[in-house]
Amino acid sequence: MFGGCSSLTSPDLSSFDTSSVKSMANMFQNCSSLATLDLSNFDTSKVEEIDCIFDGCSSLKTLDLSSFDMSGVKKMTDMFKDCSSLRTVYVRSAKDARIMVKTSGIPKEIAFTDKTTGELLEFT
Repeated sequence: MFGGCSSLTSPDLSSFDTSSVKSMANMFQNCSSLATLDLSNFDTSKVEEIDCIFDGCSSLKTLDLSSFDMSGVKKMTDMFKDCSSLRTVYVRSAKDARIMVKTSGIPKEIAFTDKTTGELLEFT
């Protein structure tokens, strides 16, 4: 949808209806100037593919995915590939974070934090 929009910095997504979306793959891919992203109103309950969604978003430092329902996601390869500035990802649960760590090819310097408890989730 926004893939390749290299000058996009802070889109207003508050009116987006994502309740019937099955694929968010490549949605923000190579949006290299994207600095902030509020996805709190995204309904991801029907999403099955989310691979490469943030691939190449090299200006993102923090990402809040705590509202994302990842239970139906089957493909999430390279979600955070080339997110060189990303340091913190807030997630709904440790289970979601474990799945992302296993399949997303993320750098070790990214910290996953449980949004509800503030607990830093560590994986060995």
